[in-house]
Amino acid sequence: MAADIPSIRIAVIDFQTLDSLEKYLRFCHVVRSNYAYRLEPDRIEASFRVLENCYDDIFRQLNEFCEFLASID
Repeated sequence: MAADIPSIRIAVIDFQTLDSLEKYLRFCHVVRSNYAYRLEPDRIEASFRVLENCYDDIFRQLNEFCEFLASID
C-alpha cells in the first residue's frame, strides 16, 4: 500500500504511516499471543499514541487515494 506503482497507481499511504501501522500490529500480536501478562503500561501508552496520531494521517491519505481513483474514472 505504501509503494507507488508507476502507470498503475499512486501509493495509498506513505512510509511513515506504514511504519506506525506496523508498530501497532506488533503490539496487537503481543497481546494476542499470550504475552499479555508481560505488558508494560508505558509501552501500551506509547503504542496507542502512535495509533492516535496515525488515524488522522490514514484518513487523509485514504481520501487522497479516493480522489485519485475518481480522477481516473
